[in-house]
Amino acid sequence: MTAVAKVGHPSPRPVTQGTAKLKAPAWPAAASADIAMTSATDTKPAVTADGARPIPAFTAPGLPVSVAPDTTAPDATAADGLTTDATTASAGSSTPTKVHVTVVDHATAVKAGIPGEIVTVARADGGTAPAHVTVGVDYSTFQDAYGGMFANRLDLVTLPACVLTTPQLVGCQKQTKVKFTNTATTKQLSAKVTVPG
Repeated sequence: MTAVAKVGHPSPRPVTQGTAKLKAPAWPAAASADIAMTSATDTKPAVTADGARPIPAFTAPGLPVSVAPDTTAPDATAADGLTTDATTASAGSSTPTKVHVTVVDHATAVKAGIPGEIVTVARADGGTAPAHVTVGVDYSTFQDAYGGMFANRLDLVTLPACVLTTPQLVGCQKQTKVKFTNTATTKQLSAKVTVPG
């Protein structure tokens, strides 16, 4: 799964709007990490795509991405309803215990015509079945990137995997919208997604 935070019609650089000077964007640097989803120790919540109550999420230092089990998935049967047990994971389970998250450099996103950021999420627990997770993308560092109210104009979509290697190709820029929640208080887009094994 390749998730993208984007806006449809961006204006050029950040500008001064009224009496409030907008904050210059700081796009996340390219980075990647494995994130274990076996203990709810992170304090930053992820929210479900339908705006339900926040659920404990898992992150890696320096990454603006959080992940949490999709508690509405058929096999999300952890005792507390929120976390999973690594000892019960199997190759056929669709609730992962570890995922690999990559934040792509902003230059690649620009080549793909994306005025935002690109992140990827994949299973990293040896499972071979598609996995159900809730993914959150923190946009706090670029909330004013293209003028006022940019944060309110963000979308979350999926792209073909080839956008990572040939972002300039039209076929690799095809966007498919997903249902998401934009939580202003935590400056986060989140959605329930299925990631490959």
